[in-house]
Amino acid sequence: MTDAAQLLKESAAVLLDFDGAITPLVPAPANMHAADSARRALEQNDITLPGEIATTSDHLAVIRWAGTYAPDALRDVSDACALAEMDSAKTCVPTAGAHAPL
Repeated sequence: MTDAAQLLKESAAVLLDFDGAITPLVPAPANMHAADSARRALEQNDITLPGEIATTSDHLAVIRWAGTYAPDALRDVSDACALAEMDSAKTCVPTAGAHAPL
């Protein structure tokens, strides 16, 4: 069996699931910041949010809701979430053992 180091050495590229495998990307309190950013994008489009979306800390739930109920605002919501995730990535810490294969 080939080990991870050998596979990496022979590969032209590696695709990783960043969130979890490498780092918890949007842990608390960054998760609420991301959800708030997504909600602001909806509110700027004059969209009233139902209770569970107005209070959730799950920015992905806000994106899913926008895709179903506010598709015209989905781009703004997605962009707001992407910016919040990039902000979070600047300060998140690696998952224990994430460096082991390297």
